[in-house]
Amino acid sequence: MQMLSRLEHFLVVVRHGSFNAAARAENITQSALTKSVRHLEASLGVELLYRQSTGVALTEPGRTFHRRAIEIEASWNAVLTELNVMSDGLGGQLRIGGGAGLFDGLFPATS
Repeated sequence: MQMLSRLEHFLVVVRHGSFNAAARAENITQSALTKSVRHLEASLGVELLYRQSTGVALTEPGRTFHRRAIEIEASWNAVLTELNVMSDGLGGQLRIGGGAGLFDGLFPATS
């Protein structure tokens, strides 16, 4: 779960263009956000962001990781939605049965 949090921190920094703006938006300290992204970079063995006085920019590995991170985030959100629907009793399969007469009435034969 810690890696997912780091991925989310990376994405929010990229979305906001700076650690400072991202920290304000996420209501966490800038130092915690910086530390999280640095741990992510260390675990991947690449620098993902260029740190500049005006904000951040993606490195080449950062651009590749960013594309995949967006996909991971979307998949994560999709599974959370599916599980939420299931826990509310709204998921599953609906099976409808009927005889030949019902079928013929709903789907008339074509010539």
